[in-house]
Amino acid sequence: MIDKPVSKPAKGNVYLKDIPVGSLFTTDTFKGILLDISLSSASVVITERYSNDKDDAFYLGKRLIAPDTEVNKL
Repeated sequence: MIDKPVSKPAKGNVYLKDIPVGSLFTTDTFKGILLDISLSSASVVITERYSNDKDDAFYLGKRLIAPDTEVNKL
């Protein structure tokens, strides 16, 4: 496609792929540290989850998420 639309993050946010490795970040649901990034995935460590669920232990730890995830850099 020649006329490909350009997406931008919401005001006050940046894409995960745009922050340096080792940076601390937060989203609406969790807080984490960026370990590594590639074209298709970002390796992160989830350090804190903002929820009242009892399954917090399932979400904490090393995870792969999309590099186009909108985050707030801390």
